[in-house]
Amino acid sequence: MPRPPKEGLEYFPHDSDAANDKKMQAVISLCGISGYGFYWYLVERIYREGDLSLDISDAETIQILCRNMNIETQEFDRYLTVTLKYGLFIKDTYDSEKKLCSNGVQKRAKAVLDKRKKAKQEYDLSHPD
Repeated sequence: MPRPPKEGLEYFPHDSDAANDKKMQAVISLCGISGYGFYWYLVERIYREGDLSLDISDAETIQILCRNMNIETQEFDRYLTVTLKYGLFIKDTYDSEKKLCSNGVQKRAKAVLDKRKKAKQEYDLSHPD
């Protein structure tokens, strides 16, 4: 019996100089290193989601995220505003759906998901029912 299909990704590459990106420099300048941690915590959550986006449309989800990051909701709102302003998350998607996603995440995940899809197709061809 095949194992259940994976949702999202369990691993993703992280550039060793991500803190030097000009967008990230703006976040660190305006929010401190906590803004950096805020961003990467949310990116990790996004990668685990099957649709590569994180729904933050309800207050309970935001409260859980704040508790996990040990920040107040006011800090969450401020960090979110800054990360959206500097394009670390897609603002249009957040504005229309209250979901966080990232072009960088989608681009990096596509390569892994395409490879996973190809492997499944090859397996299905070599193991007919």
